Amino acid sequence: MNNRKMLFMLFCIILFPKISEAKGIDLHKTNYIGYGYVKDIDHTNGFNNYEASFQYSLKVPIIHEKNSLLFVAFSQKSFWQLGNTKASSPVHESNYQPEVFLESRLTNSVVAKFGYRHQSNGLSGKDSRSWERIFSSIGHQNSLYFWNAETWYSFGMSDNPDINNYLPYWNLELGVNYYDSEVSVSGGYNWDKKKGNITLELSHPLTKEIALYVQVNEGYGESLINYDSHNSRVTLGFRLLPNFNR
Repeated sequence: MNNRKMLFMLFCIILFPKISEAKGIDLHKTNYIGYGYVKDIDHTNGFNNYEASFQYSLKVPIIHEKNSLLFVAFSQKSFWQLGNTKASSPVHESNYQPEVFLESRLTNSVVAKFGYRHQSNGLSGKDSRSWERIFSSIGHQNSLYFWNAETWYSFGMSDNPDINNYLPYWNLELGVNYYDSEVSVSGGYNWDKKKGNITLELSHPLTKEIALYVQVNEGYGESLINYDSHNSRVTLGFRLLPNFNR
């Protein structure tokens, strides 16, 4: 086990008592499940171009001081060859992302964050992918629109030393609320390498807890295993709304 993994495990052990006492587990990133079409996929393993994908993402506050909260969070995104019985319908990759970050409310509508993020795919050998990031962001949200700008410093990239060529040092998200629906566009671009990514998301609530969800991805880095391959994906499914635990 390498030093980075040992340090992260030690960090989790130290934080566990705080997490177990904490209240207010909430959604973090988009929680969804869907099925769709992916343009480029490795057919040598018997995979086909239609598959399911899902993401669950939760956060919990462990320290609350005035207008600031210290959160720990965990997200998992998986790609599942659902229906591909010839290949035994495998989940061919999962990306795991634990985080710890400080969230400070600057005004009623502006929030700043600063934290640490690990991301890996849990595989070994030539398929192993992982990196670490120190990130900061600022975002604004009101009843009509929202935006979020994030940048980071990356390190611990021995499994994938060129990942910054495909995933730039920043991400920008812009979104609008149209009646009950939400539309957002997010992405980043490396101007030197002329590579980047963009994601379009649309959701419309069916109930207070669940929304119809459409996601369109174009570019690099949607999954760690193929971070250096350009791809396109369209997914239709359902999204869990923040009201699920209210």
